[in-house]
Amino acid sequence: MKNGAIKKQHLKKTFYANYFCLVLIFFTIGCLNKGKKAPLLFTFSGIDLPRSNLIQAPETGKINLSSASRFFVSANAGAINSKDVTWSSSMDSYYRLRLNATNCQDGTVISEGAVTKSTSVSNRIDANDATNPLTVGANRIILCLDSSESGSNWDKVELDVIRDDTPPTMNTFAPTTGVYGSAIPDISLTCSDLGGSGCNKIAYRVGGSDPGILPDGTPDANSILFSNAFSVPDNAITTVKAIAVDAAGNVGAVSAPSVYTVFTGNPTITITSQSAQYLKSTSSSTIKWKSDITGSFSIRRNSNTCSDGTQLTSGTVTANVVKTSGVSAVSLPSDGSYTIRICVTSSLTSNVGYTTFNLVKDTVIPVMTASPAGNNFNLPVNQRYFTFTFDKDMDTNATVGPSLIIFTSPTLAGSTSKPLKGTTGQWLDARTYRLDLQSKLPELFFVQLSVFGFKDFAGNTPAPISTSLSFATGVESSPQTVADTGQTDCSDSNGDPAACVGSGQDGEIVNVSSGLTLPFALNASYPNDIVSVDTITGKVWKTCVEGFSWNGTTCVQVCPQDSKWDGVTCLATVGYPYMDQFSAIDCNALNSINSGNGYAGKKTWRIPYLSEYYGILNYGGSAGNDTIPEANFPGLPRNDYQRYWTGTHSLSINAATVTGTIDSLSNGPGDPLNPASYYSQGAWAISVFGGVTQPGPNRLSYLSNYAGQRYYYTSLCLAD
Repeated sequence: MKNGAIKKQHLKKTFYANYFCLVLIFFTIGCLNKGKKAPLLFTFSGIDLPRSNLIQAPETGKINLSSASRFFVSANAGAINSKDVTWSSSMDSYYRLRLNATNCQDGTVISEGAVTKSTSVSNRIDANDATNPLTVGANRIILCLDSSESGSNWDKVELDVIRDDTPPTMNTFAPTTGVYGSAIPDISLTCSDLGGSGCNKIAYRVGGSDPGILPDGTPDANSILFSNAFSVPDNAITTVKAIAVDAAGNVGAVSAPSVYTVFTGNPTITITSQSAQYLKSTSSSTIKWKSDITGSFSIRRNSNTCSDGTQLTSGTVTANVVKTSGVSAVSLPSDGSYTIRICVTSSLTSNVGYTTFNLVKDTVIPVMTASPAGNNFNLPVNQRYFTFTFDKDMDTNATVGPSLIIFTSPTLAGSTSKPLKGTTGQWLDARTYRLDLQSKLPELFFVQLSVFGFKDFAGNTPAPISTSLSFATGVESSPQTVADTGQTDCSDSNGDPAACVGSGQDGEIVNVSSGLTLPFALNASYPNDIVSVDTITGKVWKTCVEGFSWNGTTCVQVCPQDSKWDGVTCLATVGYPYMDQFSAIDCNALNSINSGNGYAGKKTWRIPYLSEYYGILNYGGSAGNDTIPEANFPGLPRNDYQRYWTGTHSLSINAATVTGTIDSLSNGPGDPLNPASYYSQGAWAISVFGGVTQPGPNRLSYLSNYAGQRYYYTSLCLAD
C-alpha cells in the first residue's frame, strides 16, 4: 500500500511540471504571430496551420455483459443453486465483484482480479456460498471495472440476484373438478410462487398418475408441458394432476387430482336383437339392447317423449352391457301397431337418450283353403301340386313341411304320420303356397295330407283342416306296355299245357329282350348313382335297394341287418334294410339328394306300381328266385323269399275283413268314410319266387305274419 501511494504522488508531480512548460511555450511563441489574434493558438510567420485541441481525454475500459443482469437461484437441493455471470472488458483492466454494494467503493468483494482485453470472464454466484451466502430475497451485486494503472474506476454493471428457497404452489384448475354434460371443458392451469422468482413452467398428466418436471422446466417422459388450454375426452371420466417449477428451479408438490366427468352427448341406445315384431295373444318379444352410458331406463308404449305414454317396465342399465327386456302381448291392449320407446337417463349428467322399435299385436287366426279340396276320393295319381291359400299375409320364411297321415287299419282306428322328404314348395305370393310332391301318389291309396309350419307373422297357425284334406287315389290311367316275360310254355282255358304256335300267348314269342338294360350310370355327373332302364316304357329303376351300394359289379349291403349307415357309422335300426309298406314311400326322398337334383339327376322317384313290375318280371329259366332278374338287379336280396312292395293298394268293401272280399284290381274310387264303398287296404307285393302276392294285413311290419314262413319286405324305387 505504501509503495503504491508514493508512486501516485510521483506521477502527479511529473504531470504538473509538464503542463506548466507547455503553457509557457504556448504564450511565448504566440507573441511572434505579428499581431494576429488566435486564441490558444500559435503560428509561424507565413504559415497557416489548422486549429486543433492539443489535449485528449484518456481511453477507459468498458464491461460487455453477455449473461442476464437479473437471475434467480435457490439453496434447495435439486434446484438452481448457482448462476454464472459472463462478461468481458474492452481493455486490460482490473475488476471487483461486490455483494450488497451501492457503488464501487462499498459492499463485500466476493471476487476480483486482472482481466485481459476481450477475454471472456465467468463468475459463479452461489445461493448458499460458504463464505458469502446470498440472503433470501433480493441481492444487489455490482461488477466494477478499474484501470490497472491508476486504479480509477472505468465502468460498472449492477446485477439483481434473487434467492428463492420457497417452491411454488398449484392453486388453480380452471374449470375445476366437476360433471360436464353440455360441453367439453377447456382446462387452464396457473400457479403461485411466494419466494420471489415467480412460476416458470407447469407440467400435467392425464390418467391419475403423478406428473414430473425438471428444475429447468422440462417435463418428464409421461407428462405434458402446459402452454395453452387443453380439453379432456368426451364420454369419459378423466383425472388430471399438475406440478410447477419456479424460476429458481424449485419444484412444487403434485397437485390434488382434478376429476372431469364429461358426457356431453345423450345416451346412445343400440338394439342388438328383437325376437319378434309380431305378437299373438300369448307371446312376447325379447329385446336385447345396450346403452353407452350408465343410467336408469324405462320402456314405454305410444310415447312421444320419455315422460309420456304408458310405462311398461323400468330399471337400471350399465354402460355397454347388454340388457334383456321383454314386452308381452298382454301389455298391448288391442290388436294393432305400437311404437315402443326405450329411454335412458344418464346417472352422471341426467342427459336423456332414446330409441324406438315397433310391435304389432295380431290375435286373428288365419283361414286356409286347399286346392284340390279335401274329401276327393278319386284323386289322380299324378296330382303333384297342392295349393294352399290364406286370408291374410303369412310368414313366408317359416319352414313348411308336408307329411302323409296314413291309417294303419281298415277301420281307421289308428294312424301314423310319414314325412314326404322329396317334395318342394314355394310361396307364389304372401298368401299362396304351392306344394310339389314331384312324384306320383300310390294307386288306390287312402291318405290325409298334412302340411305343418304355416303361420302368420305373429305365429298364429291356421285352424286344423286335416280331416277335410282326406284323399283316395284312383289308378294310373296311362296304358302300360308289357314286355316279354321270358315264359316259353302255353296253356289252354283249363290251364292245361297247349301248343304255343298260333296261340298269341307270351310263350309263342321267344328270344325277345325284356327291354331292361344292365346296370349303368345314367348321369355322368353322378357316376355312383347306378340304374337299370326299361327301354320299352322309359321307366328308370334304381338298381340297388335301400341299404345297399354299388361296388362296381354288384350291390352290397352297407351295414349288418338291423343297423343303418348315418354317414359316419352304422346305427341300430330294427329290421333295416327291410321296411313296412309305409316306409317304402321313402323312395320319394331320392328326389332331394344331390343338392336337390335327385338320384341320378331324376326327381320323380317313387314306389313302382304293380303294373310297372309286370314290365320287368321274368318267368323264364329254371332258377326259382329270379322273377326279378339277377342280371339287371345284381345283389338284390333273394335268398329268403323276400317280397318287394308295390305302390298299388287293394280295396275291400268290408271294413272288418281283408281277405275274401278283395277286389284286387278295382279302379276305385275308394271312400273309407262311406261303409257301402271301398276301403283302401294293404299294398300288393312282388315275390322274387312267384311274382304277385296278396297284401299283408299288418301295414307297419317288415315281416309277414304267416306262421309257416316269415317273409321280409323291402322295396325297389322307380322314376318316371
